[in-house]
Amino acid sequence: MSANSKVEGHTPGPWSKDKWGTVKDTEGNTVRLTGVSLAMSENDEVRANRDLFFAGPDLLAVCERAYAKLGAISTKWTGRDSAEGQELLCALRDAICKATDRDAQDVQDDYANRHLTKANGAQS
Repeated sequence: MSANSKVEGHTPGPWSKDKWGTVKDTEGNTVRLTGVSLAMSENDEVRANRDLFFAGPDLLAVCERAYAKLGAISTKWTGRDSAEGQELLCALRDAICKATDRDAQDVQDDYANRHLTKANGAQS
């Protein structure tokens, strides 16, 4: 999934803010938020939260790419069989789960199926 892909209920990124602090998508549409205040402020915590929020779609895309690449059996990553490697894969999977409101098994199965489909297509 790319940074511009659509997660159900999620406005594709990257996002930006205009001079009034309104969150906009790549087409200039306002990203709708409920119960979240991202007002322009001199408060360091508010600015840090706002910056993290804007990075959300990009961070999700990076997690998805890393999980797909490192989790693929065809990838020659020796860390996959180590405890540290498994912890990393689980952390990536769990971040994807949190961002997409999916359970771990669903995410794991989805990426495994994508890899199998791609591998079978390459063999045809």
